[in-house]
Amino acid sequence: MRETPAVQVRHDLDLLQKHFQSNVNPIRLDAFARRLGLSIGSLRRLGIGWTGRAWSFPMRDAAGKIVGIRLRNDQGEKWAVRGGHEGLFFPDNLPTDDPLLICEGPTDTAAALDLGFSAIGRPCCTGGVRQIIQFCRQRHQQVVVVVADADEPGQNGAQSLASVLRI
Repeated sequence: MRETPAVQVRHDLDLLQKHFQSNVNPIRLDAFARRLGLSIGSLRRLGIGWTGRAWSFPMRDAAGKIVGIRLRNDQGEKWAVRGGHEGLFFPDNLPTDDPLLICEGPTDTAAALDLGFSAIGRPCCTGGVRQIIQFCRQRHQQVVVVVADADEPGQNGAQSLASVLRI
């Protein structure tokens, strides 16, 4: 992920993300959702925002606090707001008794939510391991399914995560 030169270091990421959420144009969001084959509802559940040049997705720690903000432009380039840390993508109020899917990134997570699954997203195919373990422990999660991209890094990252979750 590259850092954006347009957004300065921010310490109040929660306030910044709320500002981005207030900037969302419903017509632009509808076009983005259609292009990705996602629902507006799943993107909103993940807290999507608009910076003026890129979509924003809050990254959270296991307790739900925003610790970073992922950005994605219309060309699919991804980077993060300076001053944050990698975290997980997840909506509020996930059922605790459902199996939990762990996806790669916010849009894969949105797709799983659209299919009716309880899902969280990791920041990349190898990231977020510590936060995922904490998240699952806090929820006393019994069933976890790691969903991987079909490429070699995605498969290796999923196998690595699955091996630590078997503890």
